[in-house]
Amino acid sequence: MVRGIRISTEFAFLLSGVFIMIVAWALNLIGVVSGDQSSGHGAGDTYLWLFLMLQGLAFSTVGVVGGP
Repeated sequence: MVRGIRISTEFAFLLSGVFIMIVAWALNLIGVVSGDQSSGHGAGDTYLWLFLMLQGLAFSTVGVVGGP
């Protein structure tokens, strides 16, 4: 008998954190490949990327620490 995937709250947090980090990397890569200039006020894109990475890390940490 095949057992289905059981998604817990912790697993959902872990997956969402990893997804946030992958999206942040992908958006950064798209910006670099397209040669898009950053905003006119300096390194705002760097702060956004850093914020998204830390948010993804926080979500993943809640998923790992909150597990049984």
